[in-house]
Formats: sequence, C-alpha cells, structure tokens
Amino acid sequence: MDRGRKFKTYRKSATFKEYLLVAQNKSFIERFYRHDDGRWEIDDFENMEGSIQLKSVEVELKLKEIYKKVEFEEVLNEAKKG
Repeated sequence: MDRGRKFKTYRKSATFKEYLLVAQNKSFIERFYRHDDGRWEIDDFENMEGSIQLKSVEVELKLKEIYKKVEFEEVLNEAKKG
C-alpha cells in the first residue's frame, strides 16, 4: 500500500521521469518511466544476465551488478541441502 501512495505522490512532480522498485528477496525490478505526453510505461526485469536502460539519464544497469552482494534465501536453502 505504501508503494501505491508513493507512486501517486511522485506522479504529481512535473520533473520526476523515472524510478525503479528493486525486490530484495528475488531477482525482480520494476522500472517506471514517464513519457513527455504524461503516459507512464512500466517494465519488469528478472533475468540476472539482463540489463536495464534508464531512459531519463541514459545509463545501463546490469541486474547481476545490482544484486552483486545479495544472497537470496532460495540459494541459501539449496546450499544447506547440498
């Protein structure tokens, strides 16, 4: 619910163009990007070998770099079984 409230607030800012929501418990990132006509585009990213192009600042982020120091619980559980 907090997420929806924050997005509603962000949308009111004329200069706010783009933001990411990064999951902490799995490889999942949502990118929200506002076009010049005010329309919002939402894209999901899950592939650890993929990357995200931030359109507002012309930067490319690799998911494996974003999650570089994150140990997901499912990976930890598999290590315990092995």
